[in-house]
Amino acid sequence: MAQNEINKSAIQSMMVTLIDHFQDAGDLISGQIKAVVYQDFDELTALIEQQVDKNTMIAELEKDFKREIVEAFGTLGVEPSAYSVTELIPHCKDVAEEWTELRDDLKIAIETTQQKQHHLVQLLEFAQEHIAQTLKDIFAAANQHSMHYNQTGEKSSGEGNSRMINRTI
Repeated sequence: MAQNEINKSAIQSMMVTLIDHFQDAGDLISGQIKAVVYQDFDELTALIEQQVDKNTMIAELEKDFKREIVEAFGTLGVEPSAYSVTELIPHCKDVAEEWTELRDDLKIAIETTQQKQHHLVQLLEFAQEHIAQTLKDIFAAANQHSMHYNQTGEKSSGEGNSRMINRTI
């Protein structure tokens, strides 16, 4: 029983650590969004590198968390690798209700981080579409105003080159 209590305490501590790391990850994503909006690519690069490190750390913590759950509670009646960390808690008899608040806090931290990630992806997709359309508009305007001459000295619009460029964008 003493070992089980130690594992329960360790698991609670891991949950708090996971909450903190997910909140940190959300803050990093918020910073990335600001860096994209303000076109601060050096800051964006630094934040992305930090995000990769944070995601690696979170993955390791989740793996350790699942291992601790299995050690503390033995057979849960489910395969731990098939469930997220918050989905495993209700399967932990005797403490499921005790950990409800921590589980809910962890769910909120994860959902908030996922929402920010979704927002960042939408922002980047918008930027990509906007840049592509702007480039197409620039090439279309250039086609209307530029004149090219062929080898015989006759005027040609040069439209073929721009059409090929527009297709690649």
